[in-house]
Amino acid sequence: MKAVSGKVLCKVLERQGWKLKRITGSHHIYAKEGFDVILSIPVHSN
Repeated sequence: MKAVSGKVLCKVLERQGWKLKRITGSHHIYAKEGFDVILSIPVHSN
């Protein structure tokens, strides 16, 4: 499986309707209305 960077994954999530709620350190926290799930995506430098 090909590795995906955090930045690319964030763009994919946003296209799917996920909203960035906050950034804590190097982690972007996403939530989507209608879901009880919160996603934490690590976004580190290249």
